[in-house]
Amino acid sequence: MDKPQMQRQHYATIVYGASFLGLGLAAADPQNTLLIEPGCTVGAEFIDTFAVCSVLTPPASPFALSLFTDLQTRGVIKDQSLDLMKTLPALMNQIRQAGLHIQFLSRVYKIDYDHGQARNNIHYLRQEDHRILTCDRYIDTTTCMARLNDLQIPVHRAIHALLHRGSTEWPDVSAAGGKLHRLDGGSLGILALPLDKDDQPNTCRTAVLSCTAHFGPDNDCRLLAIAGMPFVSLPYQERQFGPAAWFVPSCSCLDPFDALNRAATVGG
Repeated sequence: MDKPQMQRQHYATIVYGASFLGLGLAAADPQNTLLIEPGCTVGAEFIDTFAVCSVLTPPASPFALSLFTDLQTRGVIKDQSLDLMKTLPALMNQIRQAGLHIQFLSRVYKIDYDHGQARNNIHYLRQEDHRILTCDRYIDTTTCMARLNDLQIPVHRAIHALLHRGSTEWPDVSAAGGKLHRLDGGSLGILALPLDKDDQPNTCRTAVLSCTAHFGPDNDCRLLAIAGMPFVSLPYQERQFGPAAWFVPSCSCLDPFDALNRAATVGG
């Protein structure tokens, strides 16, 4: 996906994070945009967190419209409700068709602005090699908790888990401060448990296991999976932190299509 771009040193836009917002930014100008992703997947802020999307923002951009149609064709969108766990095949298909350039397993660790050249110098690590690229515009769309804490606004964090219900009623999870979101069909549900900002991955897992352990022997509701990362939500944010650098966390968007749509106005 990124081999043809390895000799290139300058881009109009470099986006940190292959989030839905990041994908929308890249799709707007695929030939002149590079996505740098610290992980090995895309759309993690919604897909890997088991986010619940029962009401979707209408798609507006060409990339969003094409993805929406693809998901409808595959039966992943029904009655404006999106089953995010089945989204990845269609999303990867749209990424290939749009020709987006993504460098996975790469981590930006320093940004400095060259006033003489009027451009950003982006320092990053890829496979333990230090590399430098330049760009006219840099946008960080990651769920960076250090940056989020600097915003000094309320940030909601929760750990989500996938449950399966047999013949019994759904258990009451309110005593643990949780909420239960029933998915299409009625046999699957998403358990959401609130987290403190300092909670670590082991704490998240313990909270889920503690809650599900109290379902009781007569309840055949079972834990299927725990999300790989916490779900984070906050009011939409777009903060400039350099002459041509912005922090716009994709998790502050309402849903994947809200993120794709907002790409048209970011960092103008």
